[in-house]
Amino acid sequence: MSRNKKPCTYCKRRRRKCIFDSNNNSDGCKLCIQMNLECIPCDPDEECVPVRDGNKVVQHWQKEIIQLESELQTMQHLARDVDYHNNYYKHINHEVDNGNTNYFEWRLRVVNGSIRLDSRIRNIQELLIYHQATIRYLSPFQPFFQSDRIQFKNMPRSIPVASTALIARYAKPPNTPRHTITDYPEGFKTKNNSTLYNTTTVLKQTMDELITLYLERYNQFVGLIHAPSFLEHYHTLEDPLSSPMVLAVCIDTIAYFYSRLKYSTEEKRQLAEFFYTRCRELLLDMYDDPEYRLQSIISTTLLMQYLLEILLEFAEARRLLTVAYLASHEVDLHKLSKVEYAIFQRHRVALEIYISQTDVILHDRYDCSIVNFTNVNLHEDDPPAIASYFAMYKAIFALIKTPYMANLLEQISVAIIHGKSFESNLDQILLFEHVLTSWWKELPQEFLICDQPFDLSTGLNAVEKVTSSTQLAPFAVLHVITAIVQSVLLKPRFDNDDDSSEIAGYNEDIINIIREKALSMTLCSIQLLVYMMKKHIEVDIEAIPILHSICNVMSMCNHIDLSSETRRTLSHCYSQLISVIPANHHISRSGSLLESFVATLKHNPLSVYEKYPMPKLAMISDILYTCFSQLGST
Repeated sequence: MSRNKKPCTYCKRRRRKCIFDSNNNSDGCKLCIQMNLECIPCDPDEECVPVRDGNKVVQHWQKEIIQLESELQTMQHLARDVDYHNNYYKHINHEVDNGNTNYFEWRLRVVNGSIRLDSRIRNIQELLIYHQATIRYLSPFQPFFQSDRIQFKNMPRSIPVASTALIARYAKPPNTPRHTITDYPEGFKTKNNSTLYNTTTVLKQTMDELITLYLERYNQFVGLIHAPSFLEHYHTLEDPLSSPMVLAVCIDTIAYFYSRLKYSTEEKRQLAEFFYTRCRELLLDMYDDPEYRLQSIISTTLLMQYLLEILLEFAEARRLLTVAYLASHEVDLHKLSKVEYAIFQRHRVALEIYISQTDVILHDRYDCSIVNFTNVNLHEDDPPAIASYFAMYKAIFALIKTPYMANLLEQISVAIIHGKSFESNLDQILLFEHVLTSWWKELPQEFLICDQPFDLSTGLNAVEKVTSSTQLAPFAVLHVITAIVQSVLLKPRFDNDDDSSEIAGYNEDIINIIREKALSMTLCSIQLLVYMMKKHIEVDIEAIPILHSICNVMSMCNHIDLSSETRRTLSHCYSQLISVIPANHHISRSGSLLESFVATLKHNPLSVYEKYPMPKLAMISDILYTCFSQLGST
């Protein structure tokens, strides 16, 4: 085989290797022959741009349809935001109209052409009513009200939250070869100094064990594989290494059950890399083949846990996601069986979720609008737990896809990743609790573990009774978002003038109420999350946001101290978290580059993590040691 220096039109448009078989007299390249296409050399004087349809008019219509769909989705989101505002104001109006509030009187003054409050605001309830009154009774004078945004002080980059994004962005250039196990020093071997896959029999036995574990202990909850169809496919294979889907299932099992497998961490990485190398080679030839397109899409999503949660290879993951996402638009849905259609829709939305995740990590783009659960439905032989799993994800994305929450989280993520100041207006700050409470009340009944999600004692009692992490997930997400957002509001930036009691025209009472409310909500969410982490949740899901919130509170409010009980619980959680990580992946404080890297963006610790079989676990170990050392010094 030899690579053609002048690729054909088909290969160049798809950015694929154009390979000719030197032993074959055919005029076509390998891919064109496989696809039964005429192999046309690409004219060097014309640009071979990617085209799905040769008709330029049709292409133009397709672009217009996509644009219209995007605009329609934006309008739907804006309409939902208006509903949030209207419901919020109706709630306040209802309280006022029914006499459920005290009588308030406020004095206003005019300063430099703007109307400002000249009375004291005593609590959050009065602030909410005052804010509504300015809109209800003084809307004709709205242009004269002070509309400046409230600024909050710069904070150091958050080590727990920013580490992954900064390490991924400051990694080696995208065209750098992957760091594989062949790059490890000579000491990187199995315990008995041999390979895991020296015979076909041993390899087949290992794959059988991994597949059984996946289907019985994981797929029962996530439903990404139709077990009967998959097993039929697996048992008909003469060579189990010839199917990328089978290989991807084995890789995903190693990534998810790394702590429960009998092998050492070195053996797990060797085995996973052995499968991955073969899987990737097969995938690159299957994306364009209609017969194998569905299998290639399934395989791609199953590889993501290994690439993202074990290897920290975001650039590699994003390349495969992009190709698979484009391939998903070329699947002929009419040729799929009911089972295939159901599985395809699940993997389509999984691709969309992973793309949104990598967008945040690599590009600061917080946009979940592409994630669409519309056609994700249950199949008649799905286990009951899968229904709850899908309902959980739908509920969570119903919250984070709203324009209000998407805009807020994007601003917050930029602040905590880049160490920049955060600014917001009073309306956005006051609307936060109402948006979350309204979303909470609309959840399916199985996730409503309590009536008052922001009440500490109610929340603790509810968590104690929950036995399912799926059922608990929406409650955990609510408090993760609350802790992160509210902890950023703890230290407003006062105007640099003689009147230091004002911020952007808002008097000291309003600012103190915002700060006290933020601190109260942050501490409540931290205590609930620490308790959830102790009782239910694993290290790589809730530990990082919890650590961010705690570190943020402690660093920005030195006079605030966590209760002794919360500190004891936190210490217990730390012991549990660090025990999950293999002992040979612990990074000592003396050998850590993380704190220095996050501050200076020099000397990326990824080079240190890659010396370990499972780089992500080494990074989590580094984050845990660094953050708990910081907490111990406060």
